[in-house]
Amino acid sequence: MIRLRFTFLLVLLFGFLFSTLFAYASDIADTSSRSNTIATKENSQNLLLRQVDIHQDTLVFTYGQDIWQASLASQKAFRLTSFQDQAQSPKLSPDGKWIAFSAQLNGNFDVYIMPVGGGDIRQLTWHPGDDMVRGWSPDSSRIVFASSRETAPIPLPKFFTIHAYGGTPESLPMPRAQHGSYNPKGNKFVYQKITPWDDGWRKYRGGQNQPLRIVDLDTLEERFLPWAKEKQAQPVWIDNFIYFLADRDGVMNVYRMRSSARDSHQVEQLTFHQDYDVKSFSLWKDTLVWEQHGRLYQNNLLKGQPSPITDRKNNEPQIVTIQLFGDFPWTRQQWVQTNKHIESASVSATGKRALFVARGEVFSVPVDQGEERNLSRTWQREVDAQWSPDGKQIAWFSDKSEEYQLIVTDQFGHNAQHYDLKDEGFYKNLRWSPNGEKLSFTDQRQRIWVLTKDQGTMQRIDQDTQVIPYGMTSPSWSPDSNYLAYSKSGKNFLMDIYIHDFSAKKSYPVTDSMADNRSFSWDRNGKYLFITASVDFASKAPWLDLSTTGKAMENYQVYAITLQKNGQSPLTFKRDQEPIEPESEEGKQSRKNDTDESKTQEGKTAGKTSTDDNKVKIDFAGIQNRQVAIPVGKGHFSELSSAESGLLMVKTLNDEEKTLYLFDFDEQKSKVLLKGIKQYSLAANGEALLAQQGSLWKLADDVESIKDAPGLNLSLDLYLDPKREWQQKFREAWRYQRDYFYVENLHGANWPKIWQDYSPLLTGVNHLEDLNYLLDNLGAETSVGHSFNGGGEFPSLPQSQVGLLGADIAIEDSNFVIKRVFTGEQWNSAINQYAPFSPYANQVVAGDVIVAVNDQRLSVNNNFFQYFNGTLNKQTKVTIKSSKTSTTKDYWVKPIENESSLRQMSWVEDNRRYVAMASDNQLAYVWVPDTGSKGYAFFNRYFFAQADRKGVIIDERYNGGGFIADYMIDVLNRKLSGYFNNVLRPERPLTSPGAIIAGPKVLLINEMAGSGGDMFPYLFRFHKLGSIVGTRTWGGLVGIWGVPSFVDGGFMTTPRSGFYDLQGRWAVENEGVAPDIEVHENLLLSTKGKDAQLQKAVKVALEQLQDYQDQRRQPSPDDPIRAVQLKD
Repeated sequence: MIRLRFTFLLVLLFGFLFSTLFAYASDIADTSSRSNTIATKENSQNLLLRQVDIHQDTLVFTYGQDIWQASLASQKAFRLTSFQDQAQSPKLSPDGKWIAFSAQLNGNFDVYIMPVGGGDIRQLTWHPGDDMVRGWSPDSSRIVFASSRETAPIPLPKFFTIHAYGGTPESLPMPRAQHGSYNPKGNKFVYQKITPWDDGWRKYRGGQNQPLRIVDLDTLEERFLPWAKEKQAQPVWIDNFIYFLADRDGVMNVYRMRSSARDSHQVEQLTFHQDYDVKSFSLWKDTLVWEQHGRLYQNNLLKGQPSPITDRKNNEPQIVTIQLFGDFPWTRQQWVQTNKHIESASVSATGKRALFVARGEVFSVPVDQGEERNLSRTWQREVDAQWSPDGKQIAWFSDKSEEYQLIVTDQFGHNAQHYDLKDEGFYKNLRWSPNGEKLSFTDQRQRIWVLTKDQGTMQRIDQDTQVIPYGMTSPSWSPDSNYLAYSKSGKNFLMDIYIHDFSAKKSYPVTDSMADNRSFSWDRNGKYLFITASVDFASKAPWLDLSTTGKAMENYQVYAITLQKNGQSPLTFKRDQEPIEPESEEGKQSRKNDTDESKTQEGKTAGKTSTDDNKVKIDFAGIQNRQVAIPVGKGHFSELSSAESGLLMVKTLNDEEKTLYLFDFDEQKSKVLLKGIKQYSLAANGEALLAQQGSLWKLADDVESIKDAPGLNLSLDLYLDPKREWQQKFREAWRYQRDYFYVENLHGANWPKIWQDYSPLLTGVNHLEDLNYLLDNLGAETSVGHSFNGGGEFPSLPQSQVGLLGADIAIEDSNFVIKRVFTGEQWNSAINQYAPFSPYANQVVAGDVIVAVNDQRLSVNNNFFQYFNGTLNKQTKVTIKSSKTSTTKDYWVKPIENESSLRQMSWVEDNRRYVAMASDNQLAYVWVPDTGSKGYAFFNRYFFAQADRKGVIIDERYNGGGFIADYMIDVLNRKLSGYFNNVLRPERPLTSPGAIIAGPKVLLINEMAGSGGDMFPYLFRFHKLGSIVGTRTWGGLVGIWGVPSFVDGGFMTTPRSGFYDLQGRWAVENEGVAPDIEVHENLLLSTKGKDAQLQKAVKVALEQLQDYQDQRRQPSPDDPIRAVQLKD
């Protein structure tokens, strides 16, 4: 996906409404967290009962990420599972005796089974990947589950079945599948093929909308069911009908059609919600039960009528009010250490204490003696705490009022002053002025603000209207508090430094837009402004383009700008001289008055505070030409701070290796202070320093002692109330969309109404994953792509210890037979070393039989992967019987956790070999997995290695996006411009450009290519590069970046920018890019290992190749005669 970060935001003024509703939701949540009864007479509507299934009077569902069973008649429920983490997807067997479900008992989801009513739980699957239950065979003998264990080139689910009593799973023939169901006879299967990237995307109409399919399991014939371009999901085959979810009218409801239906008009609607989507459903005879907007409903279908519900007025659905009794450990208040969630840190004026913002709270920590203090204690979110220069006050932003305010307290967190901010939104980069009278900060609109503390007034200084995906740099105050330096990007994407003069009420540029100036700091005496500048960053500045990838790290050098036109350089020459004879007192006084200014005044003031008047004087005329290079050497320097002993800076070698340096102006050289630094904060006195080295925080009285400073003893203990934290996260998520969304109308969503309807659902949140589900639905209300969320602090779980061999295994003649060994293919050293059988590539082959593991003989009555439990990354003896010699041999291997990379490379190389064979080596094959760094590497590797071919198949199926693929388009769009002769082989000249494929180009696309993978085919067509074959792409062309994470480390995306074309029309988003030639996967061919889409692409390219004339072999002309012709 395109990971971008733009800034167009919505600000809606509904504060009173939000405050009232949120307080109401908070009261309900607090009540439910104290009660063991979830539904009572006073609170009769239970919420967030999910994934319902029914058999006769028995309901099973998930609540609080556990499995529950209830009677539909009595509507009382009891818990069946009680796991530390999640249990999902309960399915009742057709005979009503068993419940199959998926659960995370060992870190991954495996399939389990238990009797109806509860009892012993039996594990059925053992693969370390996720196995999600989807249903049963009609005779209740086998369980259907979805797993991505075998798919390539990326892990996507397909269907497997496993016997209710165990054994090794068997795959169904469909290459991909998300939901589905057998017909009553068990010889056909209806299924939803596509696994949506964003299942909740409302009114979605991109390429991942595809019709449901019916496959004959005997003949493998497949047909599409009637479809009107709408979303269709979760098909269930009951009697002669297929029931499913669809959003024909824009809202997901339950529909049905006869299995013989051939026309979309034969589809019947069963539920009629007009506001929020139906999420799941189940049917037993005439009783339909479904989940919608956190509630369960039931209705009778009036079986046999021409329409399922003929009289809606007299047959309205009933809310199923289930009473649940139980404890929910995830909601219990508990002590937690928040030191893993530190968001920001700063140091007190003299370094006696440090401030940390963690898990939404502000903590004050002593350097040695004293107590650790939680200064905020709000259960809301505090951001960016900063100590005042005099050490008496602390300021931070807080959303306690449900919108951010600026809070100023004393150092104990008392006597708080609250300052309302000018606009709703998100704020950061808080900094005090040195005199403590003002504070500067920025907001999500990239505006720079200054608040005058005594008056409580806000002044807008400037706004950066260019997109800054990496965030704004904190503005910096001059030592006298009369000026504010800040950075602002230009039309060329490069950053310039500005200085705002408060007396003149005007900002002045101090750099000239010919270098990227990203970091800056005032000299402590106000004589200089130190800055960094890069003259080799410009080619990387258009950050949206893939062409910025693969470049060496840019250099940022350090300069000092002299603020006064007659100011001296901070660097002085040293001169050795002979001692001078003693002189008279008058001479001494005269010499003292004439002392070299460059030494006594300038040479000592760079960095060191003078006792003279610190009023800063700036001559803005000509200031852009007054830079002095500081001799710090070549490198990427950033994070400048002026300390008493010199200039602090961070040198970055790569993302993992950063070093803190100090430039000493007296010695005129740099020295290393601390390696492995992540961030630092300099105290107001210019001496004390707080620094993070790895996970360790150090605090020293002076900067040069930081290396040997002991680490702080940080625990940052918080008595956490999960319910309150979830409320804060939900409110903040709602505000993310309001304040960061890329268009102001939020696609027409009534956002205050959304808050009103969604906030009561918080009462049903009893697990972090419940909250993530709710947030996913909240984001889906904007009807946009790239609306994702997840993460947060889940408990530590046991991890699966099942290892994999990197091989396909099948059961034949009561043996486990190797069908294929994956070695990672050639020239992939990292993957080759990872493959268990790589050392035996020519010894272990298809057809060999695995006889034993660690001397334990294998039986096909057991699950194959169960034999590898406990072998992960451990030397394991595998006994194999050769299919060629019938002899057995022991092989020592290290089973691995994941085979995806091995399967991916085999898929790529299989395709490349097929294209070469089918085209007689005339066509190249290039797979582009994304438009990020991996796609860049794959494209370069495969395109240029095959640049001698006449044409090329570019395969961007399953492209996960990234940047805009301008680089790939530019290379594909190269035109032959001439030759350089080759004296060694005249008929094979050197071409210009040197690497070019000028013949037919065919682009393969499918529904699993999106974001940057949407833009690639759009540009391919725009530049008329060739034909496009396959299926419509995802249709998600908006960018996501710059939205804060949640207090517990979770995340939620908000699109920040959308694409529109040269005609001024929104394009690609929620549409995708259609192929010129539509080709779907062919089930019958895929079972034979053949790729219908690739075959078609090769056929198209070969047809076009018939009219192509390769001009790269133009022989050189006759030798020229240019010399003066001399007569013999």
